[in-house]
Amino acid sequence: MAAPRPTAEECDRRGDAHYRVSLRDYVEAEILALHKEIELRFTALEMARLATVQQVTLAQSKSEENLGYRLDSMNEFRSQLTDQAKTFLSKDEYRAAYETIVSKIDYNTGRLDKLEGAKAAVAETHDNSRANVAILIACIAGLGSIAIDIITLILQKH
Repeated sequence: MAAPRPTAEECDRRGDAHYRVSLRDYVEAEILALHKEIELRFTALEMARLATVQQVTLAQSKSEENLGYRLDSMNEFRSQLTDQAKTFLSKDEYRAAYETIVSKIDYNTGRLDKLEGAKAAVAETHDNSRANVAILIACIAGLGSIAIDIITLILQKH
C-alpha cells in the first residue's frame, strides 16, 4: 500500500518544494472552489429574489389598498349621482308643469293684447284731446286778436 499523500499544508511546513498535486486533486479542488462560489452566488441571488418578492408583495398590498380607496370613492360618487337623480323631475311632472306655464303665458298674452288695444285707444283719445286743446287755444288767440283790433278801432274813432 502506498502511503497517503501529504497535504499542501504539510508540504509547506516541511518545505517540500517538489510536491506535485495530481490532476485529480487539482480538479477536485477547483470543483470544490467553484461549488463554493456557486453556493455564494446562489445564496446572494436567493436573498435578492426574496427581497424582490418582499418588495413586490409590499407594492401589491399598497396597490390593493389604493384600489380599495379608489373603488370606495367611485361608489360614493355613484351614490351621490343616484341621490341627485332622485331630485330630478320626471318627464310627466315636467310636461304637466310646462303645460301649466304655457297656458298661463297664453292667458297673460291675451290680457296684454287687450290692454295694449285699450292703451292705443286711450292714446288716440289723448292725441285727439291735445289737438282739440290746440284748436281751442288757437280760437281763443284769434278771438283775442279780434277783440284787440275792435278795441283799437273804437279808440281810434274817438
